[in-house]
Amino acid sequence: MTKRKNSNRKPFEDLGTKQKKRRSRDLTDKYSSDLVFATISKLKDEGQNNIASVIEYMVKNPESIKNLQDLITKPTSKETFSPQKSLALGLVIYLKLSKWQYITLRESAIQEGLKYLYPSYYCVQKEKNVCFPPEPKN
Repeated sequence: MTKRKNSNRKPFEDLGTKQKKRRSRDLTDKYSSDLVFATISKLKDEGQNNIASVIEYMVKNPESIKNLQDLITKPTSKETFSPQKSLALGLVIYLKLSKWQYITLRESAIQEGLKYLYPSYYCVQKEKNVCFPPEPKN
């Protein structure tokens, strides 16, 4: 049985995910250090020095990968209407939003990548309850 020549192979861009993984695995098994060096060199040539230095650091310090993953996945800032300041509650009251409308508004913001723009409806309800005077004890 003869192997297929490289000239008969499909271009990498036309491959499916599984085929790309298989072909990449074949390369990385043989040339992993070469590929890392080539990637870093190419990034530097293209002026992507920051990305190249991150890759270099990760290759030299694999134990810090978890820290980088945490840093990437954690939100950089929580830009939110503060329920403590009643901004979200004020929005609900001023616009006379129903629970469904508020939740729909919040879900739309989340889908656009603004996960922390609006607090949950539960938090807004808690803030609303804080605004009422305590019930008299009998």
